[in-house]
Amino acid sequence: MDISASKSGSLKAGVSKGNITPPIGTPLAGYAFEKLDSLGIHDELWVRAIVLENDETKFALAVADVIGFDGDLVEKVRNIISERTDIPVEHLVLAATHTHAGPVGLFGYKEYNNILSLVIGPYVGYESDECLIDITARKIAGTIINACYEMNEVRLGTLAGSIKEIGKNRRNPEDVSDPDNTVTLLESPSGPVSILYSYACHPTVLHQDNRYISADFPGYSNLQLEKLTNALPIYMTGAAGDISTRYTRREKTFREVQRFGNILAGEALKTLNKINTRESSTLSIVREKVKLPVKKLPTKEEIHTLLKNAEERLSQLRKQKAPGAQIKSAETLVEGAHITLNLLEKSRISELKNIDMELILLKVGDTAIFFIPGEMFVQIGKKIKQYARMNIHHLHICCYANGYIGYIPTEEAFKDHDYESWAAIVGQNTESIIIGTAKKMFDHN
Repeated sequence: MDISASKSGSLKAGVSKGNITPPIGTPLAGYAFEKLDSLGIHDELWVRAIVLENDETKFALAVADVIGFDGDLVEKVRNIISERTDIPVEHLVLAATHTHAGPVGLFGYKEYNNILSLVIGPYVGYESDECLIDITARKIAGTIINACYEMNEVRLGTLAGSIKEIGKNRRNPEDVSDPDNTVTLLESPSGPVSILYSYACHPTVLHQDNRYISADFPGYSNLQLEKLTNALPIYMTGAAGDISTRYTRREKTFREVQRFGNILAGEALKTLNKINTRESSTLSIVREKVKLPVKKLPTKEEIHTLLKNAEERLSQLRKQKAPGAQIKSAETLVEGAHITLNLLEKSRISELKNIDMELILLKVGDTAIFFIPGEMFVQIGKKIKQYARMNIHHLHICCYANGYIGYIPTEEAFKDHDYESWAAIVGQNTESIIIGTAKKMFDHN
């Protein structure tokens, strides 16, 4: 475990944002196996960065409106930051909001024996766009560097609001979800500087037929909060591995994007009005590398049986003209079975004994952010939050951070033969390893 902590001097923060919208014509991440070229820009994509420091420690966070990225892009940003700033690269976190209406091609596929290309290739493109990776990395790095020139002494405070209208469990709408909309306000003597806020829900209002670049509902929320507060809002997607808008959206339109964005921004504003900020000189970064088990794959015969059953179920629902949410769930089962079959027949997953992953915990006073490079199930996130509260911390969870290892299901979910467990590359013991590690990280002062 690597721990960097300091209580020296007052806390300072600097913020900046940069436009990372790709050119019109860039294929969109979308949802299905066909990648469609974008026809226009509905709303710009941004990277929003904050740099925190006291007299001895610096930390930088940048959150980008993209579906995700792997270590290739992270390494490029780190190289630039190490040359041009005094921010330790191990204190740098890059995260994605996970909009599916952003560009494909930001994955370099140089990790895990290229296995992730079979898992997420249908959604984010099988081939990396080296030009797009390079320019996006330079824009992210430039935004972080610019934030270093805007440092002000700040006070901060954190509270959690509640939103039940957006995110529901997409495997079963009656199952566990997380209504917490955790909000942190950082303000200087002259006014608000930044709003960090997090919520557990896939930003997936728009669907496959959308051909316009967009940050989906978190992007609209960010824009509204920025207009109303003159601070830089930074949205973080929480433990949303099995949470989406599948059962709450009325339609797959930009009007619905705005409706959900207004709900998210409105709840954040209500919470902001209740926050009392205070001084804090504590800035602690805890890093822990873990080895996760690799998933044991079913036999080819078992997979073919699952695939056949899933295809028959989908066909029946389409003939019955079932509700869209049910058809979507059935479609993902078919996709998951195909992914599992590809993992078995085409990948080198059997050569992997473990999957290396780094967890990062940032603590500033009684506020904390837990960063993880994957799509963690909501039940895991809630257990970590519960432990954080026992340690008197308000906790943000930020997924898609510093890379991507795919879905991180609960141990119970692996028994369900559902899409997320089929597409995961980690094994059943992953939940207990992550929760146990997170607890140890909180226990270190």
